[in-house]
Amino acid sequence: MNPMFKAAIERVSRIEIKDFDLEHSLVCGQVFRWRRNKGWWYRAIENGIVKVRKAGNYLELVGTEGVDWGNVLSSYFRLGDNLGKILCEIDKDDFISQAIRRYRGLRLIRQDPWECIISYMIATNSNIPQIERNLENLCRSFGKRIIFDGMDFYTFPTAEALARTDVSTLRACKVGYRAEFIGATAQALASGGSIFQSLNSLPYESARELLLEKLDQRKVFKGIGPKVADCILLFSFDKLAAFPTDVWILRTVLQKYSHLFEKEYLSKLSLKASKRSLGVRDYYIISRKMREYFGRFAGYAQEYLYHFARTG
Repeated sequence: MNPMFKAAIERVSRIEIKDFDLEHSLVCGQVFRWRRNKGWWYRAIENGIVKVRKAGNYLELVGTEGVDWGNVLSSYFRLGDNLGKILCEIDKDDFISQAIRRYRGLRLIRQDPWECIISYMIATNSNIPQIERNLENLCRSFGKRIIFDGMDFYTFPTAEALARTDVSTLRACKVGYRAEFIGATAQALASGGSIFQSLNSLPYESARELLLEKLDQRKVFKGIGPKVADCILLFSFDKLAAFPTDVWILRTVLQKYSHLFEKEYLSKLSLKASKRSLGVRDYYIISRKMREYFGRFAGYAQEYLYHFARTG
């Protein structure tokens, strides 16, 4: 059974913000486990609990004691990004202009690398409600329980906690075939095999190769393919050129950006899209074309297009 902590709560503090929409940033599908209650958004971050809401030109926040929540959330929400400049650079056509106008203030979120890796392993072949349930199961089983504002929250389990767990116990969290991947990754990272420093320092394409590389014909990180790698690099390692491509983005590419591709290839791609199949070679072709088109902030373009495709 998880130990229970009743958290001491700090007073309300505020961060001045510009060009930031909290709700768009939290509901666009890039991050999981935020909970809304009575106008506040709650989440476990940095081994504590925080709640935030937007109030005019300020972000109001209240968190558990012992954490500099102002600095943590300024980094987490990428408030240092010059969003106006970024959006100006990616505003290449009428379609993305619509997405920018509708969701202006959406910022990429800088997530904890360990949690992001496991989250996007779980996200493979799943949907957002199921991903949320699976992650909640893991946190309830292996995280730390904290009572905050009279509600139960659970921190994300450490790599060490999951490394000590057998695969059958992980499967009980309803993660299915991903249990083996989660266990192997936890063991690799818990044993001192962290590659986070290398991923931070390498340029985008080299960092992606590192996540996908094989040693002795075996994948170092099972369960990480090109799309998961791109999500991890975009949302945790500041590789803002990464352009994750799923079925929503593929439809958008075919409908709105077909002019970027040769006609013969496009017809083959459309056939594959109808069968919901996208091989590694096609993934790389699409990624390269869209990165060439949108430039160094292609990841921001991807998130605006993804949110627009799902809700617009």
